[in-house]
Amino acid sequence: MDENRMEGRRLALFDMDGTLLAWDTQVLFAGYVCRRFPWRRLLFLPFFCCLPLATLRLWGDGRMKRIFLGYLWRMPRTKLEELAMAFADEVAGTLIYPEMKKRLDAHRMHGDLCIMATASPGFYADAIAVRLGFDDVLSTSIEIGERVPFFPSMPGGNNKGERKVERLRAMKLLSEDCVDEEDVFAYSDSSADLPMLLAAKWKILVNPSPRLCSRLGGERVKVLEFPLPWRGKAEKMWKFAVEMFGLR
Repeated sequence: MDENRMEGRRLALFDMDGTLLAWDTQVLFAGYVCRRFPWRRLLFLPFFCCLPLATLRLWGDGRMKRIFLGYLWRMPRTKLEELAMAFADEVAGTLIYPEMKKRLDAHRMHGDLCIMATASPGFYADAIAVRLGFDDVLSTSIEIGERVPFFPSMPGGNNKGERKVERLRAMKLLSEDCVDEEDVFAYSDSSADLPMLLAAKWKILVNPSPRLCSRLGGERVKVLEFPLPWRGKAEKMWKFAVEMFGLR
């Protein structure tokens, strides 16, 4: 690990979507934009046309994320940054689980190095991390330019799964053979974060699936259950659709 940065400090790693808050922030930001620019709802058409390819696992999450972001096509960088800052204020101010904010604050009071590691786009995720008081953030970098291209590229790849651990190793915050590292805490809701969870000795699962719990059973696993704004998968899908199109 980076001795200059850690200096005996513990490391606290937080996923964002489904962990710090119930929602997928990509869905929320899409709705935030579409409520202000309703015509942009039409730009979701390529995404829905490509969904069968993702369902058949012919296309991965990274490619689908690029296509999803097509709703931002031709938006000026300055406007995107303006919307992202306002959105970050809303998320950080009203949507974070109170218990998770308390846990983050407790880590900060202890002097731990707190890092938010998320697959969400950096143009708003980085601002959310700053507002919550994280020391650093690992997000998915999106190539914007002066105006957003139709299918924007992701120079560093999709910051998901093993990619999070690779970047933490590159920062020398985790060792190369990181497994159950002492003084490392990892918070997540998702099986996609298994590499990050397995790297930490202290694993905190937020509203996890039974499958994730079974894969991480042990005395150093803690489960946190918070109320969700939906009941069952059908209502969740409906609410995600309403949010994504900015219809609430």
